Amino acid sequence: MERTETGVVRLLIAPCPDYDVHEVSVLRDEEEGELERWAASSNLSPGSPGEVELFRAPAGWEVYRSTLKDLNRPGTYVADIDGAVKGSSLDSEVTFTIKQLQDLKAGKVITGIDGGKVMERDEFLKPDSKRCS
Repeated sequence: MERTETGVVRLLIAPCPDYDVHEVSVLRDEEEGELERWAASSNLSPGSPGEVELFRAPAGWEVYRSTLKDLNRPGTYVADIDGAVKGSSLDSEVTFTIKQLQDLKAGKVITGIDGGKVMERDEFLKPDSKRCS
């Protein structure tokens, strides 16, 4: 997950051969009140976008839940990417706070690795067969 210089938040999808992303979502992790969530589906179309801007579905995708409209409130959020490689499920989750996003430097990303490891964007986007199985 990255935040651009203009404040846009994007989920980055690590490159994996034959990876088909089916759904992306983000929710506000709150114990009280109604679950707030934004979610979009690819309708099981094959392939994977390299990134997904939060609150904007990629071309050909459909938003099916939009009770979460933005990331303006403090707290913890969870972003999910659900997909499969050759029919085997391969999902990813990134837990983050607004403060973490605000503190993120240019060229850095928050990952689902080791509980939210921050790393260089270029390093995250390098092909790594261990992440693809």
